Amino acid sequence: MDIKNGILINKNPVTKKEISRHKVADDNEIKNSYVRAYKSQKKWGELKLKDRLIFLDELQHNIVDNTEKIIDTVYKDTGKKPQETITADILPVLRMLRYYKNNAAKILKRQKRNTPLLAPGSTSYVEYFPRGIIAIISPWNYPFQLTAIPAITALTAGNAVVIKPSELTPLTGNLLKNIFNSLDSIPENLVNVFQGGGEVGSTMIENKPDMIFFTGSVETGRRVMKQAADYTIPVELELGGKDPMLVLKEANIERAARAAAYGGFTNAGQLCVSVERVYVAEEVYENFIDILADHKDTIRWNRSDRSGDYGPFIHPQQSKKVRNLVNSALSRGANLIGDMPSEDQSVYFPPLILTGVNEEMKIMQEEIFGPVLTLSTFSTEEEAINMANSSRFGLNASVFCRNIDKAKDIASKLETGNCIINDVLKNVANPELPFGGVKNSGTGRYHGPEGLKNFSNTRSIMINKNDNDRELNWFPFSEGIYQDLKDFISNFYAENSFLKVLSSGYKIMKRFIKTKFFDDK
Repeated sequence: MDIKNGILINKNPVTKKEISRHKVADDNEIKNSYVRAYKSQKKWGELKLKDRLIFLDELQHNIVDNTEKIIDTVYKDTGKKPQETITADILPVLRMLRYYKNNAAKILKRQKRNTPLLAPGSTSYVEYFPRGIIAIISPWNYPFQLTAIPAITALTAGNAVVIKPSELTPLTGNLLKNIFNSLDSIPENLVNVFQGGGEVGSTMIENKPDMIFFTGSVETGRRVMKQAADYTIPVELELGGKDPMLVLKEANIERAARAAAYGGFTNAGQLCVSVERVYVAEEVYENFIDILADHKDTIRWNRSDRSGDYGPFIHPQQSKKVRNLVNSALSRGANLIGDMPSEDQSVYFPPLILTGVNEEMKIMQEEIFGPVLTLSTFSTEEEAINMANSSRFGLNASVFCRNIDKAKDIASKLETGNCIINDVLKNVANPELPFGGVKNSGTGRYHGPEGLKNFSNTRSIMINKNDNDRELNWFPFSEGIYQDLKDFISNFYAENSFLKVLSSGYKIMKRFIKTKFFDDK
């Protein structure tokens, strides 16, 4: 990828040959698009929810009809294998569309809330309304899913969206723009896509959207949050991971080893929820590593066509980063199972396993984002939990154990935003579950009811149906009311006998119905 004279030159990640050119969005284009988007969002947000949700059906059919085109476009941008695109890019989007179609009305409907005893005659409720314009800055590793799902969520909640796809995947960004704008149910200017590098994302923030949804590295996420803070713009950050997998002695070892291979090597390890740290009970370690090493050797990683199990590194600097982390670990005593590729082959990176690692090594602290698994042993469950929690990241985790109660107990002690038992990665694609990290893995949640509400503003409303001229807490204050309130506090909140609570409550209620409401007597 190169940007020259306002043109983004997109290159094939393997051949490095130019495959497309795209105009970089300038300041005026972005500013004017925001103006038009606000006007479009105003109409969109005022639609009844049932009328707004029509776009979900239309978009679902469009994606199904264009499945091959999506696969081909993602392949051109990334070299990703077609089956990976279907399972990890397209299917999660279709599941989310169906989930919102069936549940959005329930999630966003007005919700009744209880009202305190000292506000008799009053009722309370919460309602949700659009934020306005949502700025989505999306990554290159899953360019279709990680752009489409936040955009769909924002639109469902009644917002407009402005999108900056990764400069490494501009074709997928343009495809999504064309898909959204081809829908009859989507108003003109509601969905906008700006091509370019980091400066375009910065300009988008300078134009003060109503929320920012960023997916990417911790370093860039911090810069986004810092810039957004100047305008008090709410930010959701979906950042990196260093996901642990715990294999207990009661686990199905064959299943756990195969799961580790898939969780660590799929998409060449280029996913934020990739399994990177595997902690195995001492009693089953040798069996586990034998199965994992054998399975690793069956993975087809160096196919230059659409066949095979995973494709190339998408980012041109990724191979160097992964190679440096592995070499650093080896220089400090780690052992390698597998062969490092030569420099000229490094765009296709083989699956590697490192043993003999320790928590002080750089490879155990930094996100690898490559097909590398580190293996360690533990003697007690407490030790495993402590090692898993030693990372500054906390995005996803997995626990393998046939004793489900024990697995659940361990999962609840892990410092992570998400966890799956006896499987890997699949929980991320469950549209019912909120997704997001703790620690350095991000802020906020999307997916599930929490995600749709997160893309909405919340308004709480309380209605007082009394027709009295005054209220208990209004001026003037009086000694009589003061003493009654003190009695009420000491009885009601000290959980005294029912008769005492009833007595003090009765005195307060009398004051609401007495003619001389504010008498001291």
